[in-house]
Amino acid sequence: MSKAQSQARATNTGPRITDADWSDIRRTTIAAHETASLFETVAENATLDEDHEDFEDDAGNPIGAYGSPLALWEMKTGRYTDSPNRKPGLWSKIKWGVITTACQEHGIETRRPEGVYLHPELDFMSSRVDMEGSDDGGATWDPIVAYNVAGTLADTWRNAVGDWCTPEHVRIAAQHHMAVSGASRCIVIALFGGVSLKLFVVERDEELVEAIVETIEAFWDCVANDRRPAPSGARDAQVLNRLCSQINPETDVVDMRKDHEFISLIERKEALASEKNKLDKEIKELNAQITAKMDGVGSAIISDTRQYGWVTVAEKHEPAKTKPGYSYCRARKISEKNAGDKLLDLLRG
Repeated sequence: MSKAQSQARATNTGPRITDADWSDIRRTTIAAHETASLFETVAENATLDEDHEDFEDDAGNPIGAYGSPLALWEMKTGRYTDSPNRKPGLWSKIKWGVITTACQEHGIETRRPEGVYLHPELDFMSSRVDMEGSDDGGATWDPIVAYNVAGTLADTWRNAVGDWCTPEHVRIAAQHHMAVSGASRCIVIALFGGVSLKLFVVERDEELVEAIVETIEAFWDCVANDRRPAPSGARDAQVLNRLCSQINPETDVVDMRKDHEFISLIERKEALASEKNKLDKEIKELNAQITAKMDGVGSAIISDTRQYGWVTVAEKHEPAKTKPGYSYCRARKISEKNAGDKLLDLLRG
């Protein structure tokens, strides 16, 4: 039994509460922000926030634990450790005021949770929310989680017709919180670009809750029995490199010269690598020729709907150094937003 489980106590509302240290809870449970890693298409598009801790391997190289089930399994089985000297960011200091402001605007009473929740039946499923909210005078309390969203990622919080909505990885995290707490809804607060504040209410989806619980149960069985989950294609290339390179010097050398499938995979990889090198070289040569033709040109019309123009990346100032800005050319759609009067006049002419 883990410290988190041994320090858990029952509540009248369903979930258990533990006041164990978060580092102990994290090692022995799946938290809401980790669940998206178990859903392949969601993990590919998920963005990270300050809840996503940093990790590193034995050599001190940084590792991301949230890209796939295999990467998360690496972390949960103790195959790498927390990255040292990680300091809380600015968001961890200001999000309480952000939550309070948003809830006051919507008439929601708030309170701090007593601790971290554990699922009523599953010791390995936890929920750590930022706050809890009630709009019925305290009769019911819903989990509240807040996100700091970069302005460049704001569009990922819109649907196909442009309406504001929570991204899929956020919805999965919200359903995880509800699966643990038994709540019927979860309040999501997002600060966009440090200036725009929005509040979303995610309703409980019983089918998704059931799928999340079943997925976590299956995954934790792999953790408990040290059984490696199946890799998720190219996303797990680096993970497999780490796992498969840990060779026991006493292990036998295997003769695979007659394993035609294995040999063909290697030959195909080498052929593609050779082809890629040739293509990369040709692309660089073409870029040089195109750039020469774009000297002194702001934008070039290449069809009725597309233009080829310059993109400028601004200089970035970081604590240790400054990254200089740069420019490059690329093709993009012609629209009133990025065309300019002169280009539109040429099209009309």
